[in-house]
Amino acid sequence: MTITNTLGAKFVGQFMDMELAFASGSIGPTFTCHHLFGENPAAGTSWQDVWITGGVYSWPQTAGAVSIVSASTNDTATGIGARTVVVEGLDANFRNISETITVTGQLTATGARLFRRVNKIYVEHIGTYDGSTVASHGAITATHLGTATAKIEVSVVSFGRTELARYTVPAGHTAYVNEVDINVDSTKFGSVIMFARENADVTTAPFTAKQAIEIWEGLSGPYSHSFNAPQRFPAKTDIWFVCKAAQAATPMNVSFDIFLTPE
Repeated sequence: MTITNTLGAKFVGQFMDMELAFASGSIGPTFTCHHLFGENPAAGTSWQDVWITGGVYSWPQTAGAVSIVSASTNDTATGIGARTVVVEGLDANFRNISETITVTGQLTATGARLFRRVNKIYVEHIGTYDGSTVASHGAITATHLGTATAKIEVSVVSFGRTELARYTVPAGHTAYVNEVDINVDSTKFGSVIMFARENADVTTAPFTAKQAIEIWEGLSGPYSHSFNAPQRFPAKTDIWFVCKAAQAATPMNVSFDIFLTPE
C-alpha cells in the first residue's frame, strides 16, 4: 500500500520520518537536505569562525570568481592527484549555482562564474583510485575576491571537501536547523555561538544585524543540541558558527543539517 501525505511524500508499507523523506527525495526535488561540518583545528582565546582556514571570515558584498590552487604538482588535469573540483554557492541574486574548475597544480586556476557566496567545494575527479592511499591530493586552497574562502585540507587523511560551518540560504527557499553537534578537544574547554544574519543581500546602511541563535559555553568533548522546534531561516540568510577556547591551539568542530523547502 502506498500513502501520500500532504507534502507529497510517499510511504510504502510503513511511515517515513521527515528527515529520511528529505534525504530520499520522496517529497520532491525542491525539498532537500544538506549536511555541513567545519573544524577550527587550532582555536584560540579570541572568537574565530569554525572553518579549517582559521581566523575570521570576511563576508563578501559583491559577486566574484573563485580561484583554486594546490600545494601539489600532482593535482592537474592529467595528474595522479585531484583533477577537478566543484564549487557550489550562490550567484549575485542568491540563486544556486555551481561550477567545475580544472586544477592546474601550483598555478592558480580561476573559474568563469561569479559567486556571491560559496557554500561548499569538493574534489570531483582524481587520477588515483581513491582508497588505495589516504592522501589522494595536496592541500587545495580557494580564494574568492582575493580572500581565502576555503581549504580542502590534507594532513594524513585527505577529506576531499571543505570544512565550513557556515551556509547561506538560497533565494526562493526557507531553511530549517533542528540539531547541532559540537566537539571540543576533551582535554580542554571551549565555547561556540551560532549566528544568523537575514537580508544578506543588503549592502548599504542600514544593514540587518546578526543575531545569536544559541550560545554554548564551557564545552569539553562531544555535545549535541536539539532545538525544541526547528530554527527557521528565510532566504538570503547567512548562518555560521564561531568558537573560542580557554587556551590556545584547541581543536573544535561543528556539524549541522540544513533542511531546505521552497518559499
